[in-house]
Amino acid sequence: ERFHVVFRNRRLEDDWRWLEVAGLFLFDGDQPVQLIGVVADISERKRAEDSLRASEQRFRDLVNTTDGIVWEARADNFTFSFVSAQAERLLGFPCSDWLEPGFWVAHLHPEDQAWAPAFCGFHTARIESHDFEYRFIAHDGRTVWLRDMVTVVSEDGQPRWLRGLMVD
Repeated sequence: ERFHVVFRNRRLEDDWRWLEVAGLFLFDGDQPVQLIGVVADISERKRAEDSLRASEQRFRDLVNTTDGIVWEARADNFTFSFVSAQAERLLGFPCSDWLEPGFWVAHLHPEDQAWAPAFCGFHTARIESHDFEYRFIAHDGRTVWLRDMVTVVSEDGQPRWLRGLMVD
């Protein structure tokens, strides 16, 4: 039977280490007769994981307190992969709604539904960052003017992601 255990161990008075033990019990019938395994000190990895978690939390806090909507979307179809919490505060839609395909275009003001995606698509295809202003219909029906500052992220010479900031 295999086993895998991660635990903290105290080496000295104030020296705690993280250990990972993985191995195999060998049996003779029903009786365990031998234990084969490896013990690894994973303290550095655990410290790096803790540091990464803290850094990610600082990033989330920064993004979610910015007075604008920080976002990321696929370049090929404008489907959002991330929208900051300000989206709900400023426009009333839960962040999960923004992740649905077609959300952005569907909530543009009717007079902006043709030109705004075309404008963004033109600059995206050329891998050009761009700013533009358009009207968006908020959850409560209000028309809100947004300035959208867009950065195009490319991979292998092709636009892959759009990242930006929408401000009222």
